[in-house]
Amino acid sequence: MEAFWRGWPEAHGIGLNISPRLVRHGKARHPKVAYCAIDALRMAIADGMVEAIVSVEAVLHLPSRGTFLDEAWRVLRPRGRLVLTDILGADPRLFGDWLLAAAALADLEAYIALCATHGFRVEQLQDVTRETWGGFCDYLAGLPATADLAAALRNGIGTYVFAELVKS
Repeated sequence: MEAFWRGWPEAHGIGLNISPRLVRHGKARHPKVAYCAIDALRMAIADGMVEAIVSVEAVLHLPSRGTFLDEAWRVLRPRGRLVLTDILGADPRLFGDWLLAAAALADLEAYIALCATHGFRVEQLQDVTRETWGGFCDYLAGLPATADLAAALRNGIGTYVFAELVKS
């Protein structure tokens, strides 16, 4: 991360997490990035102040994708970008309630429609299930202690999504 910021001296980063413990961890590892413990559904950021948002495996834990998309749209500048990963169709028998939003959308077409409803144009939308979830399950399958877990998890989600959205 440090090398990245040296290559982009004009860039400013803000790390957001609802967990104060993870915010402290981020500050310790990357002191040049501002970290804040805030709710992604109610960001304490002025309208139109952000160029880009990167959200990795966070949206699926929120109670509402729509509320998150509205909030991201609010803080992004015109033509700002939201890059995220998400999971569709998680099996609630395996994961329970901690994947709150994960089962709410069935497929990529529904994902595109949801993004459009909240003011985003989909620049890129890829099913990366094999490269991500499949790779994780392959790794677990190779360990004697977790081979059975890998078999149980392999079909536990429908689609692992990589998306790049542009504020319309």
